[in-house]
Amino acid sequence: PDSSAAKRFAVRAMRLYGRVIPSDTSCLEPTDSPSLRILIQSMGGIGNTLMATPLIAEARRLYPNAQIDLLTSPPAARLLESDDRISNVIPDPNPGGDVRLIRKIRSTRYDAAVVALNAHLSKFAMRIVFGRIPRRLMHGYPFRPYDDFSTAYTSVLERPDGQHDVLCNLDLLQILAGSPTEAAPLQLSVPKDVATQARKR
Repeated sequence: PDSSAAKRFAVRAMRLYGRVIPSDTSCLEPTDSPSLRILIQSMGGIGNTLMATPLIAEARRLYPNAQIDLLTSPPAARLLESDDRISNVIPDPNPGGDVRLIRKIRSTRYDAAVVALNAHLSKFAMRIVFGRIPRRLMHGYPFRPYDDFSTAYTSVLERPDGQHDVLCNLDLLQILAGSPTEAAPLQLSVPKDVATQARKR
């Protein structure tokens, strides 16, 4: 079905805004600097976020002292809130976009945003673009011309046919870091209160 007029307007606005906001295509070489801030967005549900956990692990290995935040759905946030590889888990309060969330992202002044697979909807892209994050990395998708907001991103990586989601996500990180990446195991953390209850039993 054709996009609504509101969606088409939002996509055009992102394209235009993406041309004027700060953009940086340089690599963030691996560093132990604590001043680095990276946002990982995984909005495809629990399964897709599970596929993004090797990306989280590898980002932490490459940037051991960086602030690495995860923006994800509330159910996935619940499963990752006790993951010590993540500095802050940000549950998405409103899948349609939230002005306060964009303001929070902008005020944090992230150095880079990595958008994991299946978080490619325009309503999710708005947070990254209007949050003025200078390095914006995502995968390419077969968008219809009037739906394609990928030009608002600084790096768009085509997904190889048949390649596993985990490796696709790591390819984005490899572009960001300019360094080879390694695949870690899939991992979800048990919420602290659930673990406490289990121990009591």
